[in-house]
Formats: sequence, structure tokens, C-alpha cells
Amino acid sequence: MGVITPADVLFIISKSGQLADTELLVLTARRLNIPIIALCGTVDSELYRRADIPIDCSVSKEACPNNLVPTSSSTAALVMGDALAMVLLKARNFSTEDFAALHPGGFLGRRLLKLVSEVHHSGKDIPLVGKKGTMKEMILQMTSKRLGCVVMKEKSGKVAGIFTDGDLRRLAEDHRDLFKFKAADVIIKNPKTISDSAVLDAALALMEKHSITQLPTVDNKGRLSGILHLHDILKSKLV
Repeated sequence: MGVITPADVLFIISKSGQLADTELLVLTARRLNIPIIALCGTVDSELYRRADIPIDCSVSKEACPNNLVPTSSSTAALVMGDALAMVLLKARNFSTEDFAALHPGGFLGRRLLKLVSEVHHSGKDIPLVGKKGTMKEMILQMTSKRLGCVVMKEKSGKVAGIFTDGDLRRLAEDHRDLFKFKAADVIIKNPKTISDSAVLDAALALMEKHSITQLPTVDNKGRLSGILHLHDILKSKLV
């Protein structure tokens, strides 16, 4: 009771709702004029009636064969607690960056803190092709850079399109003479991209949503910055 301050909220979880063990806590809360939230397993109880915000968390029967030990009711309390936590998280606009800042050393924190720019392929490692590039040049870029794709960019540096090994296989199924095509003929325009300052978790979610394994990365002006491959994320031991 000595650590309770006027800036606090008293949150009480009780199956019976009887105040024998918590009467002093309730009296302290009333003296300091702080709100009481009660998560009760019994709505017809003193605690439920005296709480500022009573929450019904009752169950029809416990899993205990004697209907005595809090089993089903304790599970219900956990579920309600998670629900309240998620509502509070949303109300406070708690972001993944906030989570990572509070858990920097843990597995989830490392996953959320690591940026795309730390693992993507940039500079000379980017498989590039011009609009007049030939199919042979595209295939050579795919194999030499070992990323399973080639990227085309505009004069402004923005991404013009991408052509992946999957696109190559589909093209081969429909056409016998692949080498008659130029890059501009087959490039896939307006591909999905991600900021190089985004966290890897966001990149992984985007890849999973669109079932892609290669993702062009861009800087804060939308210019091509690098290529992120799904294997880069796997190698970082984040999934």
C-alpha cells in the first residue's frame, strides 16, 4: 500500500469479489481518490459493487471437478487482461518501434530494431539492366549477382520495374525464343518497394502478403537504394 500514489489506478482481479483480503487496498484507493477497476468472477459481490469500473469475468463452471479451484475463471481473467492491454496499446498508438525500444536485447526487440538498410544488397551488388538491355544481359545479371532478379531504374533514380527468375520461367513456358525480347518488353512495372529505413519485420510482412521473395528498397526520395531478398531475412535469424 505504501507504493500507491494519487497518479495510480488500482486494478484488482478477484474470483469471489469478497474484500476480506483487499479491504485496505480499496480504502487506500478511496483515500487517495484514485479509480478502482475490478475484474470480478462474481458480479453479485462487494468488490463488483464498489469498483468504479467493474468488469464481469464470470464463468458458468470451473474445470475443477469440485467447481472450486479457479481454472476456467483464471483463464477468462487472462483473456480479459490481454483484451484490455490491446485496447490500451491502440489508444496510446503504441508502435513496433516503441516495443523495440523497451525490449532492445530480446529476440523480438532485435527483430524489430534491425533495418532493411543493414542487410539489403546495394551499390555494385544491385542487378541492373537498361531499357535496351537484352535477355542475355538480364540472365547474366541474375546469375552473377545471385539475387534471382534484375531491376530497371529511371533517369531520376526511381524504380522503373523488376524482372525475376519466376517471370523468366513463365515467359519460357509461353515463348520458345526468349532472346528476341528486350528488357523493356518484359519488365514488370510498378513493383512493390520498401523504404531502406523500414524495419525488417515490415519487409517480411510485405513479402508474405504478396508472395514475393525479392523487394527493391528505396531511399527517402523514392530512388533505388538496393535489393532485399527473403534469404537475407532468413540469414539474419529473425524468423
